[in-house]
Amino acid sequence: MLDINKQLRNTSYNSCDCFCMSDRIFNKLKAHHVPCKIISYYSPYASSGTHRTVMYKNSKGWKDFNYNGFSTMLKPMSVRKNLKDPFEGKIYNG
Repeated sequence: MLDINKQLRNTSYNSCDCFCMSDRIFNKLKAHHVPCKIISYYSPYASSGTHRTVMYKNSKGWKDFNYNGFSTMLKPMSVRKNLKDPFEGKIYNG
């Protein structure tokens, strides 16, 4: 998991928003056979009103992907109103 974080954390927010980064993280986790999903929820900070992040599943259940080192604009929000879980069927069960 840490390697995926290191590979992607230097992507500039200008070149990849939360939609783009969620797809990249999801695809990397999927390539490593890690159960994962993209979730979508309301954000007052996003121009679209929607924020997307990735969760992965371990032995303790679903956890937020480790966004340490990423722009704060990409990190999960603590309040998740209007949660769509998973977003448009974006789920991989490993």
